[in-house]
Amino acid sequence: MKVHIVGIGGIGMSGIALILKDRGFDVQGSDIKERIMVKKLRDKGIRVFIGHRAENVEGADVLIHSSAVRENNPEIKEAKRRGIPVIPRSDVLADIMKLTESIAVAGTHGKTTTSSMISRILYGAGLKPTILVGGSLSFLGGYNAVQGEGKWLVAEADESDGTFLKLNPTLSVITNIDADHLDYYGSLENIKEAFLEFANRTSFYGKLFACIDCENTRDIYQKVYKRKNSFGLSKDADFQAKDITPLGLGTVFEVLYREKKLGRVKLNVPGRHNVVNALGAVAVSLEVGIPFNEIAQGLEEFRNARRRMELKGSYNGITFFDDYGHHPTEIEASYRAIKEAFPDRRIVILFQPHRYTRTAALWKEFVRVLKGIDNLYICDIYPAGERPIEGITAETLAKEVGALYCGSLKEAVEVLRRELLPGDVLLTLGAGDVTNFFKLYTGEGIE
Repeated sequence: MKVHIVGIGGIGMSGIALILKDRGFDVQGSDIKERIMVKKLRDKGIRVFIGHRAENVEGADVLIHSSAVRENNPEIKEAKRRGIPVIPRSDVLADIMKLTESIAVAGTHGKTTTSSMISRILYGAGLKPTILVGGSLSFLGGYNAVQGEGKWLVAEADESDGTFLKLNPTLSVITNIDADHLDYYGSLENIKEAFLEFANRTSFYGKLFACIDCENTRDIYQKVYKRKNSFGLSKDADFQAKDITPLGLGTVFEVLYREKKLGRVKLNVPGRHNVVNALGAVAVSLEVGIPFNEIAQGLEEFRNARRRMELKGSYNGITFFDDYGHHPTEIEASYRAIKEAFPDRRIVILFQPHRYTRTAALWKEFVRVLKGIDNLYICDIYPAGERPIEGITAETLAKEVGALYCGSLKEAVEVLRRELLPGDVLLTLGAGDVTNFFKLYTGEGIE
């Protein structure tokens, strides 16, 4: 069967493409531009067209698309004209998960890191899991997905458009629940209701693992009627971390289950938020049946997925990190982590807001968090296909929080070339093309 995937270079769609290719399907697809993942897909023998055109669907038996692809896309229109089934990505993921025991990680923040940690632990323990996550993993050679021979599948559950409610995982994880994607849900209460439904879709013989440090998660946790365990830094969590000690770009801590010591873990990624992510991974891995010493080894060997506090390099005595954080809660956690990792160096932050709708909906939260950041620079909002909203600009946000507005990303490069000093640590934050800052700064070009 020939499968055509629209937007195949995206992190979610590329994972589906890799899994289907490994399962013997004839996979092809299209994307709007050349990028790293397009090259990696071609290296796997997957044909990728650049540009969306009606003729690209020639010979396809099925077309798969994400919710980000609109109905007026020429390939979707042509597929419908030809009578080719048009299937949402979420349906495909749900079907894949039905064929195996599955672990689905949901949450406003920390999905990719937590699912990647679980994947690394299962992989290192020899369980040969199928993996489908939202970040490129070093132990998979930079890919974000692989078809394994074992019985477990690890996947992220995307709450952004409600499609995670199509899943019925064996084990489910909720890292936290925050106000995001309000353009879809309308209110935080609606988001909480969706997560409650997700939790209760866990298999009857499975289990939910939820972080109760988050008050919103704690609220719904009480209402979940499936088997469940809590984790977090809270004193009443089933799985807790104690004696947390920052250690360079990592952390050492003790894991307890209902006050019983299980052992110590050394993480080579910074921040207390990653300690909490690791607790979720520990809880899930123990449920799978992996001994604690192998779990600890897997976590010590874990390296962050791409764009999760990623070290980009050093240049002229300046150290550059990049992080996907684009929600106020994520920004706050990443800023705290980088300060803990480099207590004696000047930290400089370049933030690129992501989407006009998110910036507008969370304006007060952005102001609260950004006011607490020293040496803050803000560049233009990355639109992600959205139209501008009157009064919602990066310049206005910068003025309100006392930051320096830089203009475009390229203008930000010029500003920071004048401002950065040897010994500084620069952290770029945002879900857009701010990830290209280091290459622009060093003159290497962009990805």
